[in-house]
Amino acid sequence: MHPKGIKYFHGVPYRVFYRRVKYARLEFYSGILNLILPYGRSAQEILNKKQNWIVKKYNFIQASKKSAQNLPLKDRTRNELRIIIQEFIKEAEDTLSVRVNKLIIRRMKTKWGSCSNRGTITINSLARYLPDELIRYLVFHEVNHILFWKHDKGFWNNLKNAIGTEPSKYEELLTLYWFKISEME
Repeated sequence: MHPKGIKYFHGVPYRVFYRRVKYARLEFYSGILNLILPYGRSAQEILNKKQNWIVKKYNFIQASKKSAQNLPLKDRTRNELRIIIQEFIKEAEDTLSVRVNKLIIRRMKTKWGSCSNRGTITINSLARYLPDELIRYLVFHEVNHILFWKHDKGFWNNLKNAIGTEPSKYEELLTLYWFKISEME
């Protein structure tokens, strides 16, 4: 047994948590695989069954962390972040012909932002480290959810038209920045 209950499977660090759940769930958090299992379920059975996915995902995370090392970070205050987000929200509202009801900035553990069905946009406070271009993309992405709830073809086409660039470019950068910033926290 290693510190903090961490074990290793093919070089991948993992922890096992037993909960009152119906199905097994695998999730990476800070480079460690968390297995959330129903009581009585074998961790080894799940590890063996999902081995290819686990190793592939772990290698992707490690490569992303390495690629992210030299990314430049901004150092804004929370207030400076709010001001820039509000400017981009205005631009997105005009471009997409929608209205944002409310802006919330708070620390989020697993994502950059969200949009409620009432038009409330929530942006992760860690976005303060992102370059302006990525904050703009993030805002447009979330505001676009007012029109398109799911990440379907219509969502991506509308977003591409609104920002004038292929969204996948920004999505990849956001992933790399996520790894860089989560290493700092």
